[in-house]
Amino acid sequence: MPQTIKTTFISIMLLILTTSTPLGIMQTRIDAQSPLGFTFIAYGDTRGGGDSAVAPIHSEIVTAYMQQNPDLIIHTGDMVNRGGIWNQWLSFNASIQPLWDAGISLFGVVGNHEKYTDQWDVFDENFTQYQRFFNFSNVIDTPGETELHYSFDFGGVHFIILNTEDYFDYGTETYNCSQPQMDWLINDLAHTQPSDFIVASYHRPAWSVNQNRVDRWSQAETICHEFHQLFVQYDIDLVFHGHDHYYYRCVRDDIYYVVSGGGGASLYTPDPTAPHWQEGDVANRTYHYCKIDVNPTQVTVTVMQPDNTAIDFFAINRSSAISPIPIELQLIIVVSLCGCILLIGVIIYLVKRRQW
Repeated sequence: MPQTIKTTFISIMLLILTTSTPLGIMQTRIDAQSPLGFTFIAYGDTRGGGDSAVAPIHSEIVTAYMQQNPDLIIHTGDMVNRGGIWNQWLSFNASIQPLWDAGISLFGVVGNHEKYTDQWDVFDENFTQYQRFFNFSNVIDTPGETELHYSFDFGGVHFIILNTEDYFDYGTETYNCSQPQMDWLINDLAHTQPSDFIVASYHRPAWSVNQNRVDRWSQAETICHEFHQLFVQYDIDLVFHGHDHYYYRCVRDDIYYVVSGGGGASLYTPDPTAPHWQEGDVANRTYHYCKIDVNPTQVTVTVMQPDNTAIDFFAINRSSAISPIPIELQLIIVVSLCGCILLIGVIIYLVKRRQW
């Protein structure tokens, strides 16, 4: 839902502590005219295991990234272990309480664990409890947009959130984007400007180097098939994923792809001999989060461990992402030029008259 000037309000509804007592409502203003310099955090896979909703280390990671004074948070999915159980969202809420205290928005991406219930073979395909926890009704303002795939603008950046669970086949480990989501995505991208810096996020990665996980390689190939060429066509700059529990960065066709799945779930091992690995790729098996600093000329990404030790850093120049001249300034320039032309005309007239 790109636009020149837009103010939206993102309400995160933290609903019920008991069966009928509201937990609270948080509203944060997201303004397209916000300062062009800002910081956001991207990370994911904070889920616990077994009956544990959220990994214990997640609270440490929240404490660490709050020291960076972020303006907003992107969670790349798998926030809780079994998202179909409401009490697990209450545990997640407790772990991110510092965000609410500071009035910082968290934008969710649905992962596969968001639809798991108390029975592993029964899925909540509608993400009922996820949608009960998050209320993005004030973000959704274009046809085809939903709480599961949406976009917004902040500080000169266009953010796109996608759902890789809509048409995922567990039997073949393959993904096909639903037509409604694809139609919406193409329309959204068609309304972006060449000057826009575009960040996309969805849970399952387009490139996987998970050790000995042929299933993950297959998933990644089908997801890459659905989105990558479209992203190339519309000059997507940066993409964040989760799902694989490690840090991994690669560049494909000038698009930076980052897997940030080190938010607390048991770690996996990245393998530089995996089929998707290419020279120049970077990986690290560690808990982490990504700190992204945005300014008018450059976007930098610093990957931090829970003790705020940096393990990776890269920068994306925004030489082609110069902000367009605001319409008000354009009018001032036009009026000024007209005034100058008129003044020159008057001077020429007076000079000629004096010569006569």
